[in-house]
Amino acid sequence: MADVDIEVTLMDLINEGLIEAGALLESVDTDDDIEATITEDGQILLDDRHFETPDRAARAVGEETRDGWEYWTVAVDDGVLSLAEIRETFISKEPQAPIAARP
Repeated sequence: MADVDIEVTLMDLINEGLIEAGALLESVDTDDDIEATITEDGQILLDDRHFETPDRAARAVGEETRDGWEYWTVAVDDGVLSLAEIRETFISKEPQAPIAARP
């Protein structure tokens, strides 16, 4: 069976209760002192600028090639997780339509 691309947004994660608006994001690189905030509308606020995706926010701090979902971490009940790990939790919870029903 082929992998299905599922477009996930930060708003999806907020709506599912996996992250909270206002949560502090930090770089996965502990040497970097870079912080951002998840806004109520599912964007990332970084240095007074709003970014629609983790990738765009990561590029804004010079991470041109790194996946933004892997770059940003957030503290949750289970500890500190990357946005990619939280996104995977969301995807695993999403019910998949039967293959015959997919367009």
